[in-house]
Amino acid sequence: MILPKNKWIINYENNYTDNEIIEILHRIKGIDDYIKYQNLGFKDFYDPYLFKDMDKVIKKIKLSIRNDEKILI
Repeated sequence: MILPKNKWIINYENNYTDNEIIEILHRIKGIDDYIKYQNLGFKDFYDPYLFKDMDKVIKKIKLSIRNDEKILI
């Protein structure tokens, strides 16, 4: 697993719970139905292999990770 190099630090003065903070961040990103998106399963997503040449993309990403290269998406 690749861990992010940055960590969010949220300073807030109100007594929000962690779940309330997550819901606020989702709303900022335009996701209004937080509960719906929180409970998504694999059946709710398209098959990524529908993209053209996805097998080549995966090979390139794995090679880049092994070579410690940066990846821009």
